[in-house]
Amino acid sequence: MKKSYENGYWSKITYWTCKLNEATHFNNLKDTQVAIKKLEYFTQRQADKEFGKRAHDVSKEGIVDILVKDFGATRSSFYNTDTNKSREKFWTYNRCVKYYSKLQRYKTSL
Repeated sequence: MKKSYENGYWSKITYWTCKLNEATHFNNLKDTQVAIKKLEYFTQRQADKEFGKRAHDVSKEGIVDILVKDFGATRSSFYNTDTNKSREKFWTYNRCVKYYSKLQRYKTSL
């Protein structure tokens, strides 16, 4: 029987993030690779759930477009440019998806 994640995959993402941190702390390459594969899988599933279509159809630029349009974000904030290097945050695809999800949850809780 296939397990259903009606409330999303964040618990799995959190679990595998902890496993990745543990594996990298102990320099365990095999466990690091497993955790990365699991994180890729569950973040993709979460993105699919939140975007309502296959998330790989939405590029990082597409997610940034949504953040700009729906939340009034500044496009340059999501790219490492001279104007935002002080933040030291590298905006990967997964980080953009997670940030979008966080904003969506906040918006629906209002």
